[in-house]
Amino acid sequence: MGESLRESVEAQARAHVRGDDAAFASYMTPRALLQLRGNGHVTPRRFEIIALSQGDGVGESAVRYAGRGSYVLRQRWEKREGVWKAIDAERPANEVRLSFWRRLFGGRVRDEVSPRDLT
Repeated sequence: MGESLRESVEAQARAHVRGDDAAFASYMTPRALLQLRGNGHVTPRRFEIIALSQGDGVGESAVRYAGRGSYVLRQRWEKREGVWKAIDAERPANEVRLSFWRRLFGGRVRDEVSPRDLT
């Protein structure tokens, strides 16, 4: 029968926490992977599923990752050939929280850097 959506979300999150990019990506379509491109890569230390819903072969999840700062990964899922795959993924900038030290010393979320900051 395969994994439930919750089991798939948890397995993907565990892979992300242990730094196993291949296993993390195996739960995503190429399109979903490309949607995360340019978001930087920080291996989190822990995760929490903060939202999960499903119905008739589709679902949505929101997972908060924390370590050096925190962020939320929101994904839309589809069951394809008995396997759950994330078909859309986003890490909203307003749900990214930098660590205390990065906030203290002026670190910023990558998307907030303007061309003026680079001169």
